[in-house]
Amino acid sequence: MKTFFLIMVIAATSVASAMFDVYFVRHDFHHGAVQGFQVLDPSQNSCPDAKTTRLFDDMQDVSGNKIGIRCEGSGCRRYRGDDSAYDPSNIDVMEMHLSNTPGLHWTIYKTGHGKQWEMFDVHGVSRGQCEPVPGNDDWFAHCGQWSGYRKMRCHSEFSADFINSHDRGW
Repeated sequence: MKTFFLIMVIAATSVASAMFDVYFVRHDFHHGAVQGFQVLDPSQNSCPDAKTTRLFDDMQDVSGNKIGIRCEGSGCRRYRGDDSAYDPSNIDVMEMHLSNTPGLHWTIYKTGHGKQWEMFDVHGVSRGQCEPVPGNDDWFAHCGQWSGYRKMRCHSEFSADFINSHDRGW
């Protein structure tokens, strides 16, 4: 009986133990630039591997089968040092449609409780908590022509590896 109880406690604890960061990223090259969002593992402090880390389009609409990330508020784009207009604390809503199979479609809402944002799925079920992460981040300092600006850190049952590892039709 004690063994069963211990297994249940460990299982319940591990469900919400994953963490991921959402970055607004940009790749500059001589003919222009590519930008969007990436979901990264905060424990890995190295340049994202382009072969295993997806680039999600910055979109105005991610309803239906449209894959990408929709962000509302002045904090959605680059963070420019002390410019509070780009501070991720000024994000109002971040909707992430990352996969149709399995269904990974969440919306992060500012709840008004300090720096906490709640992440809900399309059925209104809470899937985790997020918080804005303002300030300079040197993760992308040595990534060539890529630059990245961390926007949110989310605590959920889903990890960056899970989000990036499944065949999502891309």
